[in-house]
Amino acid sequence: MKKGLVIDIGNTRSKAAVFEDGKMLSTVLVFFPSQPESLIDLIELYKPSHSIVVSVSNLPDTLVTFLNQHSQLFILTQTATFPFTSEYATPQTLGMDRAAGVSGAMQLFAQQHCLVIDAGTCVTFDFVTKEGIYMGGAISPGLNMRLKAMHTFTQKLPDVAFEFPKNHIGNSTTTSMLSGAYFGLLGEINETISRYEDQFGIIQVVLCGGDAVLFDKRTKKSIFASPDLVLHGLFKILQLNAT
Repeated sequence: MKKGLVIDIGNTRSKAAVFEDGKMLSTVLVFFPSQPESLIDLIELYKPSHSIVVSVSNLPDTLVTFLNQHSQLFILTQTATFPFTSEYATPQTLGMDRAAGVSGAMQLFAQQHCLVIDAGTCVTFDFVTKEGIYMGGAISPGLNMRLKAMHTFTQKLPDVAFEFPKNHIGNSTTTSMLSGAYFGLLGEINETISRYEDQFGIIQVVLCGGDAVLFDKRTKKSIFASPDLVLHGLFKILQLNAT
């Protein structure tokens, strides 16, 4: 198996790309899973023999049928073979997007301690040792979830859409909520990195996810931003599982 179509279906966006021998051939296509025909140009241009899908929700039957018609489809589940060994106590509950992100980090930074931070609807922290042992991590509310929770669980706080705060000192209720959500999460990211460094020494921090651009230049530590990390990890997993 040389060419593979990899698809990452998240809570807010879905991405697809074609890889060959570990390298991305195509640009990343953002598409709607309910409209699989939007993938046809990508498939006809590169003719991948295999495909792999990871999804945080149930896959549309139309997408599964479409991919089976045009490739040998592998749907990523906990029974797959991964490039790491796991010490996660409940592997049956591990999100496969997290597993793919860790796999991608191992491709980019072989034999290094890696902390993967995926800033999306939720923010996940996942750690894999230089020996290839996945240890687990943390799951925390993302920016919009923090704002939505403040509105939902109080009587008077407004429903605020995220925009980048101009100052850490909010001078209104809305700007105070924005400051609390953003700088609170930024502080959490910095503190989490410090805790892993205290325990493991030198680590490589890899940042991905839809909100990664909001944090990659603003942390106290050096971070490698890789918006397509999960896609790279998916191709590695496909290589290990393709028949």
